[in-house]
Amino acid sequence: MESLPKSYLWVFKITKHLFSTFVIVAVLQLASKCECQRTVQESLLCSDRDSELLDSMGEKIHCQDLISRLSTEVEQLRTQLSNAIRRTENSQLKGGSDDDSENSNRLIRILANMISQNISQISAENSEIRRKLDQQMALTASLLASNATIQQRLKELEEKNREIEDEMGVLREENGSLRTTVAELNKLRFTANEVQEQTVNSSVREQLAEMRTALKEQDELVKTVLQKYAVLEECSRLNSSLTNLTLSLQKLSSSLEFYNLTINEHLLGSALRSREQEQRIQETNHSCFREINDLRSKTTQQRQNAVTMASYEASYVRWGRKTCPANATVIYTGYMAGSHFTEKGGGSNYLCVSDRPQWGSNNKVGAQNTGSLMYGAEYEMSDNSKSPFLTTNNAGGSFLNLNPPCVACRTQGRSQQIMIPGLNDCPSGWKFQYRGYLVSAHRLHRKMDYICLDEAPEVLPSSYRDENGALLYVVEVACGALPCPPFVAGNEVACVVCVL
Repeated sequence: MESLPKSYLWVFKITKHLFSTFVIVAVLQLASKCECQRTVQESLLCSDRDSELLDSMGEKIHCQDLISRLSTEVEQLRTQLSNAIRRTENSQLKGGSDDDSENSNRLIRILANMISQNISQISAENSEIRRKLDQQMALTASLLASNATIQQRLKELEEKNREIEDEMGVLREENGSLRTTVAELNKLRFTANEVQEQTVNSSVREQLAEMRTALKEQDELVKTVLQKYAVLEECSRLNSSLTNLTLSLQKLSSSLEFYNLTINEHLLGSALRSREQEQRIQETNHSCFREINDLRSKTTQQRQNAVTMASYEASYVRWGRKTCPANATVIYTGYMAGSHFTEKGGGSNYLCVSDRPQWGSNNKVGAQNTGSLMYGAEYEMSDNSKSPFLTTNNAGGSFLNLNPPCVACRTQGRSQQIMIPGLNDCPSGWKFQYRGYLVSAHRLHRKMDYICLDEAPEVLPSSYRDENGALLYVVEVACGALPCPPFVAGNEVACVVCVL
């Protein structure tokens, strides 16, 4: 150590002294931070302990004084370092090698820069600590003011509670005396009743009236006292509720700062999530607008289709019935008719002739017998046990030789109608109207069309004369060209009428 130049010895001593000083400053600064935070937390959690809050504020002021003294010592060390640098330069001017002086100057400058940087950093941290201490002192002062207000309110409530309790004690005493008075008055009332029974003296009656008046007044007074007593009990209950509310407010004030920190953390995340949600909402809105436009175009098309369909109508004849199905309207009702089964001429189809005939203006009265004739139709189902038709509309009787009705029906919004033999349900997309069985002329009589007679046919009121005419027989399957299976020989052929 003695062989080193004097400049190095000076630098070594200064560095050693500064290093010790920095260690002490750092330790004291860390201790001051921990102590100040601890005192602030205790002051926030124990708002009702005013003395401890004042002690924590005193410790904060002590921390500030300590930091100020450390700053003064750092400035003094900086001054000593500058003096040491000047003395070193003077000693170099007096004597010493150039290499030693240059090395010592470089080392001194490096140490000076490091010390200056450390001092600046310590000063910045010192300012930050002072700022935080000022905030904590302001918050502590606010909490002290709130605590003082709450304590003052509690004192007022306690005084009010004592006054209420005193009044309740007085009222209890008055209630006891009133009850005693009421008991005495009841005794007097009983005595008065006995006196009234024994004598009818006018003076006694007046006394009894006065006693009744007094009793009524006493009853009203008792009711008033009981009402006041109920009000006082309600005030006591409210007082206890206010006390609980005050305690809850104290707990909420201690938790307020923690919630503020948590909310600040969530706000940043919520902002990011809000941007993502806005983007998703915009995308959803564009998709919704596209769907709305598509729905509008589809709705317009459907309206046009509905208008077009409303102008469509499908009509058909329901053979063997007088009424149309529920989804159709009646065009007209009538009688089934056709050519006589023994005649070769005339038409080959069954007709539904209106039951309210109209005649042309040049109609010739009387039978001419020179052309075609039209006859009424008759059922030729002789045995109900072998007939597939239901007899519910014929009172369970036989259909043999009875006349069938018919009705022309119309369906709105339908453009097509079809009679399908061999089915009793409509294909997909078609609307069901009625089902039944195929009927036509006898295979040995003149040819007639196949028609679908309703499965529960009706009869005309005048159906009893057996006049023949256009006859109706049930159509059955004959195997051969028709493959069996799927067809079955002798089975009646079902049919269904559908619209589209």
